[in-house]
Amino acid sequence: YEIHERLVGSEMCIRDRLAVNNDSIDYCYKGLANGETKGYTAQVTVKGYGGEIEIVVGVDNDGVITGINVGGANFSETAGLGAKTKEPAFTEQFKGLSSPLTLKGNVDSVSGASVSSGAIVNGVNTVLDYVAGLEK
Repeated sequence: YEIHERLVGSEMCIRDRLAVNNDSIDYCYKGLANGETKGYTAQVTVKGYGGEIEIVVGVDNDGVITGINVGGANFSETAGLGAKTKEPAFTEQFKGLSSPLTLKGNVDSVSGASVSSGAIVNGVNTVLDYVAGLEK
């Protein structure tokens, strides 16, 4: 995208910060190309098994996920279990999906890491709900 406009905490923010399942939107940027909105990138911080997990989600104008990134400075999920939620084998399955996401429905859990996997699914749903409520 050519330009990103910060939405949360600015005039461009149409909605107040959401708090769903104790997760809130950290920031949201609108992606523009030639003055047209092409999609949004937003970050949410959720509580996993080992602590905070930051999730960055890309969403197109139709509410379809273009990709997610899992991690953050305080990421401390269990090595070999919850830490696998950062890997493409987990994150790539979100591409092309839209709300609502359900663990074991349209998203497979990382084996032995259902708490971390579920927290990420809830966080991505929070972003999808937030973006759906923005004026396009």
